[in-house]
Amino acid sequence: MSTCAKVPPDEGGLHMGPLEIVQGVYASHVRRDTGGLVELLAHDIAWWQARNHPYANPAGPWIGVPDVVARVVDPINNDWHGFITRVDAILDAGAHVVVHGEYTGTFKATGRDIAAPVCAVYTVHAGRITEFRQFVDTGQIRWAMAADDSSLVVPDPDQLRSTGGPAPSDG
Repeated sequence: MSTCAKVPPDEGGLHMGPLEIVQGVYASHVRRDTGGLVELLAHDIAWWQARNHPYANPAGPWIGVPDVVARVVDPINNDWHGFITRVDAILDAGAHVVVHGEYTGTFKATGRDIAAPVCAVYTVHAGRITEFRQFVDTGQIRWAMAADDSSLVVPDPDQLRSTGGPAPSDG
């Protein structure tokens, strides 16, 4: 199991490589240090939450640090107890860094726990994260956040097999 070192921002991240910058994201997350996270993001970052994620923008990515903080970071910090990303592996691919792990935490309003497998792909340019793409088991997250199970629509596996999956989004 790979672990990420607690890497503090170095003058706004400008002298760290992509791997160290992404490790800094997870170190900031553990500390609930929104300011430390923001220092690592490009001002015009494109932040793609997984399709069907409750914090996703149905029209596409969240664009810019203010949207990422208001629409993703703050809700996670406010809505979840003990939400963390357990990092199993970090793959360095130059300007791209891939993180594989698991989200765990308890949704405060329902008391439901998750252990959702996740993969995230980061793109780094000029010492800042310019794009984040998340791939996660959104079913677990939506279940944890649902007031009751009847509000969830679970696709029929046979239908997914016959059609090749859900229809792509327009965004």
